[in-house]
Amino acid sequence: MTEIPSQNQIAEILYHHRFGCGDRHFAHNIYLYPSCGESDFLSVTKARYVHEMEIKRSRADLLADLRKPKHRESLLLTGQKKIPYNVQVGRPNYFWFVYPETLNVDITELPDYAGICHIYRYNGYYDSGWFCRVIRKPMRLHNERITDPQFQKLLEAMMFKYFRHVISGSQYQLQLEAEAS
Repeated sequence: MTEIPSQNQIAEILYHHRFGCGDRHFAHNIYLYPSCGESDFLSVTKARYVHEMEIKRSRADLLADLRKPKHRESLLLTGQKKIPYNVQVGRPNYFWFVYPETLNVDITELPDYAGICHIYRYNGYYDSGWFCRVIRKPMRLHNERITDPQFQKLLEAMMFKYFRHVISGSQYQLQLEAEAS
């Protein structure tokens, strides 16, 4: 059986990859664009363009995602939600599919606007671990930069997740200490 990294491991790989591209703001599992659903990973460039990266760990999951309105109804491409009536919706500037290179996916099955990143295992002499390889760069979906309220929402989500993690870790530590005494 081929080893597949966890969703959190892939998010960490993407963090390092996008940090290397110059991005400095990141969020994992956030609803920045409600009409598009939860984003697995978001990064914001210095120019305030948003990259949404959809993490897929199985072919079935990827194919199921392609049936969602954001792809099926070209919501990401057009920015127009058709139901109940045409309305402009928020969307990222760039959209990526990220999946292990061992998944049996023909890139022609994926929308032309989507970038593609493969996650692969490398065991080299000096370097080893999981890495990200860009297979196809995404097209820019629009030129509007993230708004201040959206950016504020992103920063607040990052803060809440951080403190929830720190607090839950602290409470766990307190519980262990109480059980030990």
